[in-house]
Amino acid sequence: MKRVTTTLKLKFLDLNAVKAEMFAQTVCATTELANELLRISPKERKALTTAKVVTPLKSALSNQVIRVLKGKAGQRVKHFKVFWPEVNNQ
Repeated sequence: MKRVTTTLKLKFLDLNAVKAEMFAQTVCATTELANELLRISPKERKALTTAKVVTPLKSALSNQVIRVLKGKAGQRVKHFKVFWPEVNNQ
């Protein structure tokens, strides 16, 4: 059975300076975490959980970064310029 992924791109309407700064910090933290995890060997990356990772992100966001890097994206990429935060169905 084929798996279909839907990606939504949403515009931020009336984003004030505080919310924009919070989003910028989240993007920066996810990029730092992704690049930090890329420095770990793929074998060690498979055993990672949020309990073993120190980050200012919420656990759902850090779990999603770990999930993405455990998959094919973690094998293909050596460094991220920007790693946009992904939110799953939680």
